[in-house]
Amino acid sequence: MDKALGLFRGKSAEDTDPAARAASIRAARIAYTEREEAKAAKAEKEELRKQGREQRKQDRRDERERQKSNSESVTRARANSSSTEKPAPFAATAYAQSAPPQPAAALPEAAGKTPGRVAQTARPARPQDLKRSKGARSAWLGFAAWFRKRLLRLSRMVRLSS
Repeated sequence: MDKALGLFRGKSAEDTDPAARAASIRAARIAYTEREEAKAAKAEKEELRKQGREQRKQDRRDERERQKSNSESVTRARANSSSTEKPAPFAATAYAQSAPPQPAAALPEAAGKTPGRVAQTARPARPQDLKRSKGARSAWLGFAAWFRKRLLRLSRMVRLSS
């Protein structure tokens, strides 16, 4: 390529000297091989880091599996030992010795309510609540939010145009 550029630059004494030209070519080749070696070393170093990262991940996975299996074996051992043991006898007291039940007004959740009202308990799950999946509910809520935003934008546009 340097010969091609020689057409535009004009010839000088340096360009015609074959020893100087050979030395510059040799220097360029050496620089190129050094760059390529540096690239190869960098790629090898990166590969080693990647392998080390993968090894650490695998070690963590193995450790979690080992801990999980240990906890399962401990749970199984507890279940086995508790099934072989006899349960403690039930301690009963006579009805006359037990404390009388408290009125509804004295209960903490009924505090501040009218005395005739019974405290509301948590509503049991209805079958239709169990049928709806979380994804369906979130999709519906997402649509409702989008629709509300769209209506707000339209109402703003109508106000601005009138």
